[in-house]
Amino acid sequence: MTIEEEIIANDILRELSQLLTTSYQKEVLALQTGKGLAKYPNTVNTEDYSIIGWIDHNVQGLMDSSVYYKVLIKKIELETLSKRNETILYMLREDLQGNLVRMQRLENIRNSYLEEIEHGQD
Repeated sequence: MTIEEEIIANDILRELSQLLTTSYQKEVLALQTGKGLAKYPNTVNTEDYSIIGWIDHNVQGLMDSSVYYKVLIKKIELETLSKRNETILYMLREDLQGNLVRMQRLENIRNSYLEEIEHGQD
């Protein structure tokens, strides 16, 4: 199957693809799907991890993303301080803060889920 066919055949990837609004985003999804297929035998599968495993995987991805945001912020800060760069820096800092909030939410969900498992489901 082609990468596009793999995306269409996978419920998760197909639904995500439908949410993407630009051709660049769709190109990145295809590229990442191709990388995944080169590394693993299949596209993403909900059964690959437990709920806790998916939460942890998501937090790890957000941590990677947060590092990339910090790198972008640092590199742009070292460039000329034009008004445009200040706007870009503001947006990047906001996005970084959003990642931190998402990581905290996922940690809270993880802890709640583990507590539910520990005490039995109500």
